[in-house]
Amino acid sequence: MGHGGNVIEELMADHHEVKELFAQIEAQPVGHPQRRELADRLTAELVRHSVAEEMHLYPAVREHVRDGAVLADKELADHA
Repeated sequence: MGHGGNVIEELMADHHEVKELFAQIEAQPVGHPQRRELADRLTAELVRHSVAEEMHLYPAVREHVRDGAVLADKELADHA
């Protein structure tokens, strides 16, 4: 994530990219080499995205949103 960027916009763009990757994976026949390559990209994107949420989004939610700790804990549990 770039410094000084809008974290929410970047995380939303990540969600869009992940949806696109899922669609591309589903379009490939099972066993096609491109499917494995896309799955690897998807895995890397999800890991990077999760780290960004844990570093930037959830601490802000905990601090600025009423019952934010409960919400952040639920999201982290869902990710796990």
